[in-house]
Amino acid sequence: MYEVMLVMSVLIYIAVAIAYLRSPVVSVFHPASIYMVFHGFVFVVRPIIVYIMGYQFIYQIYMFTPSEMDRVVALMATSLGLIVFMATCVRSGHVPMVFRDSPTHRVERQLMRKALPIMLLICVPIGVYSLKMVVDGAVSGESSMITVNGVKINTTSVGYMTDAMLILVPVCGLFAWYHRFRLYAFLPLAIFFVVKASTGGRGPVVVAAAGTAYFFMYDKKIKLLDARILALAAFVAVAFTYIGQDRGYALRQFLGFGNFSENMESDGTEKNFIAGMDFANMEYLEYMVYVVPQRSGTYDYFLANLQLLTEPVPRALWPGKPVGAPIKTINLLDYGNPMGITASLPGVGWFELGWLGVVIWCGLWGWGLGAFYRWFAAGPQDAISVSLYLVSLPILIIAFRDGALLTVVRTGVFYVIPVLVMMLARRILRIPTFAHVRLALARQAGGMQQLAARVTKPALRGRANRLRLIAAMPQQSRGE
Repeated sequence: MYEVMLVMSVLIYIAVAIAYLRSPVVSVFHPASIYMVFHGFVFVVRPIIVYIMGYQFIYQIYMFTPSEMDRVVALMATSLGLIVFMATCVRSGHVPMVFRDSPTHRVERQLMRKALPIMLLICVPIGVYSLKMVVDGAVSGESSMITVNGVKINTTSVGYMTDAMLILVPVCGLFAWYHRFRLYAFLPLAIFFVVKASTGGRGPVVVAAAGTAYFFMYDKKIKLLDARILALAAFVAVAFTYIGQDRGYALRQFLGFGNFSENMESDGTEKNFIAGMDFANMEYLEYMVYVVPQRSGTYDYFLANLQLLTEPVPRALWPGKPVGAPIKTINLLDYGNPMGITASLPGVGWFELGWLGVVIWCGLWGWGLGAFYRWFAAGPQDAISVSLYLVSLPILIIAFRDGALLTVVRTGVFYVIPVLVMMLARRILRIPTFAHVRLALARQAGGMQQLAARVTKPALRGRANRLRLIAAMPQQSRGE
């Protein structure tokens, strides 16, 4: 039965892929494209490899054994989630990707570059200080994080400062974009890549590389992947695997940070990332089906989202702050050892309300992301809207894997801060908005047309007349 469902999941994926590829909205900038890649690897290709190779690592550390029906139901839930997400996302985001490039766009972007130094002066010191905290904690082996009921919480420091290093992720892409991808424009990305990877952390590194790639593709008007982007993706994939294998040891030695390997826990599968925990969303979903509602007797009914209300308050200011969601109907630790579980969109949907939950959760995500894409693609694509969309898009790599709205809010706030700072700097420096630039250029063009209409051969006769016409021309027209 499970083998049949594996084949069915492949056929369903192919059918959805064909339908999507025939749509006029296909591009690397559409959220549907990201989900197709994520689903294809995590829920189609990897389960087949795991089945053929007989990997059991996740089942062993999670201390559960799903029945064949549990595994079948999990596969069916992923296919249902795929269909619902793609249908709603393409429906709400049914706008072809057209790159808007005009003199107005180029002038506005050049003017907004004046705000870049202010953004760097504000955001980079905060991000560097936070990154230094992470590196120092890794070197010393000391951490303010402890695990309570499967949730990591801060005991002495403030989580905002620990996560503030994420501000550097969008800075890498923004810096490269505003400097037109000259060789030196990639320096922030290279530095962040090396330092962050030396701690063994890979998520922010991948997102930073993906974000910079999105800015590059937009700048070069690339709608589909080409050789350059595929080469970057291959490099990031190799680096991701290698960093996982040695937990950043080689980079730490190169940078002189020391070993501090005692703080790097290994899951024992670094040399086989397919069997490890990084992409084991299929097994995590099987655990959800194994528990909910067979053993829990109930669902969560979307109560986990109440953590959005308690999360903003630092634990240092609220010692009695609930661990995780303030109201819990299910404790997954009662049925196994689901440490580090990332449930994915269909997994969270199943946890919340079973089959109906998968439809609701995947449908809401698809509709919301499609609307966000439509706002970007159908809008003016000014410097701010382009920046805001492109720094947000790579977050989906994490969001689809984790499945929780809290993850996007918790990490996304740091990704949009640099863009918000540039908006503030634009006001301070009185930089014209896109609308103002367009109006000014239109007036200038109108003035030039009127001037051209007045220029006749008789008017050009005589040195005095020519000088008067030159004086009447706008400064830019005179080459000043």
